[in-house]
Parts: sequence; structure tokens; C-alpha cells
Amino acid sequence: MAIDAARLEAALQAKSALKPLSSRSAEEKREAEAADKATHHKLKRLIRSKGNQKCADCHVQYSGWASLPHGVFLCIDCAQLHRGIGRHVSQVKAINTGTYLWYSDEVDVMVANGNDLANNLLLAKHPKGVAACVEPHGSHADRVSFLRDKYERRRWALSEREIAAEIGSRTLQEQEQQQQQQLEFEDDDDDEKEEEEE
Repeated sequence: MAIDAARLEAALQAKSALKPLSSRSAEEKREAEAADKATHHKLKRLIRSKGNQKCADCHVQYSGWASLPHGVFLCIDCAQLHRGIGRHVSQVKAINTGTYLWYSDEVDVMVANGNDLANNLLLAKHPKGVAACVEPHGSHADRVSFLRDKYERRRWALSEREIAAEIGSRTLQEQEQQQQQQLEFEDDDDDEKEEEEE
């Protein structure tokens, strides 16, 4: 699994900063309304970016919906399935219609996550890995079961411990690389000083 530690950390921070709709202030709503056109433009750019062009769940083209707090882009059929599994698991919002108001913290979740990262985390232990998907022509019960396993039960997801280890090991590797570069830089400085002294 190739997960960028910095991106993973940013995704986790964005999710932790996500506020429930019931706690939105009137000021936050006014700010979201003022930024609505730019926000939808940003979301439409995100949905066209690599990794987000297909539905996170069934892999069909033209996803125009999103699921919070997971930060994934969905097709309309999978969005309807998400609605059926409940808001406590997945809050679904349209991107392409312009009818849903998006708050800045919600956009932050979408920017930080995306389909590739979310599927790498949520399907890490699935026998098919990130290729696992809802069968578009499967029964309703089978499709809902797959989504519950993926998002609610987190059946194939990395555990919090594994995620922490992923962040920690990458961060440690990055620190070691930085220290090595610093040592090399200091060695180069010492060589230059010696040459100047001669």
C-alpha cells in the first residue's frame, strides 16, 4: 500500500474538524452562501481530478455526488444507497446540481481525502483491494451490505493502530532522510571551509 503520510495526516485532521450540521452558526451559513459559486467550481475541479473521476463504490464514470465524512465521490445510484444506510454513517450531497450548500470544513474533507486515499484505507484488507466494488447490477441487499461493510463496519479497513503506524513510519523515514540530507549539507560546508583555509 502506498499512502502519502502527509496526505493521510491532513485527511485525518480534516475529518476531525468536520462539524455536524446542527452546530452551524448563521455566520457560517452566510459565509458558505457567499462562497457557494466558487465552492461548487472547486468541487467540480476535484471530481475531474485523477482518482475521483469514477464512483468510489461502483467505479462507473461521472460521479456527481459526495459522501461525508468519508470524502469520497459517488454516482447517483451509490449516493442513493448511502442515503439508505443512514446519516450516522454517510451524509450525501450533490456537487453537480448547485442545490446543496457546502461549508468550508466539508470542502476541506473532500480536498484532503478523495476516492484513492479513502479506498486505500477502507479496502486495504479486502481480497480484491481497491478494485473491490459494489456490483452495479447486483441485488439491492448485496449492494447495501457491501457499503455497510465498507463504511459502517469497516470490515476491510486499516485499524487506527495501523494508520498511526503508517503515519509514524513514513514520518520517521522522512525525518531520517532530512537528517541525512542535513549531514551531507554540513559535510559539504566543512569541505568548502577546508578549501578556503588552504
